[in-house]
Amino acid sequence: MSFLQLAKLKKLDKKCCPAVGVSEVEARSSSSTKVGGNLEMNLSKLRLLVRNSSVAQPINVGKSRSTHGKKDCSKLNKSINSREVKKKKVEEWQSVVNIMEDNIDHALSVNSTSQYGYWWNRFDKFCDEFHRQKQPFNAITAAGFLSWLAEVSKGLGGVDQARSALRHFHYLKYPDIPSPTEGMRVDMVVRGIKRKYKKPVQKKKPLSPLDFQKLLVAIVVNSISLGRLGKALY
Repeated sequence: MSFLQLAKLKKLDKKCCPAVGVSEVEARSSSSTKVGGNLEMNLSKLRLLVRNSSVAQPINVGKSRSTHGKKDCSKLNKSINSREVKKKKVEEWQSVVNIMEDNIDHALSVNSTSQYGYWWNRFDKFCDEFHRQKQPFNAITAAGFLSWLAEVSKGLGGVDQARSALRHFHYLKYPDIPSPTEGMRVDMVVRGIKRKYKKPVQKKKPLSPLDFQKLLVAIVVNSISLGRLGKALY
């Protein structure tokens, strides 16, 4: 505490409390100096703590940043590895699908594949001509196509094979959906076509008595000739 502050304090004590002695004023001033010294000491300690904390804090921040950086890198690596694994699995599955499709292609003989392609092309033209949906076709379109084939050819006209071709190409594209060619409508149409265009069986005429006599003569003559031939050989 400075000398001027002490002098002012003494003057104030004399004005406000004239009964108080000089010794009491000095005691108060000494206590105030002690309080001031304690405050200055506390402030110096506080400044030291602040300095220490300010020096130590960047180190902790750096460590936390480095740990966060390591965690982010590990997460990124894990995500990249999982993507690579998924990509590899997709490629492996695609190879399996290719093998499956190759086996489906070999399910038919070369001749059957060619014939099925022929009937499928005719079905394609039929759908274009009558404005019908080609795939997926319904039972009415299939039955109409088979009826049209029979009417154009005035006979069975390969109806069974055309039906099998439609069934084959349907299951190639929609393996989990039943083929419309297996429905009751198509089945009834095919049976009607076969009954309608089936050729009647021609019954053979019975043998007349004259023909029967000729047959007996031929049998006897042949048996005699065979008997003579056998004797000549032995």
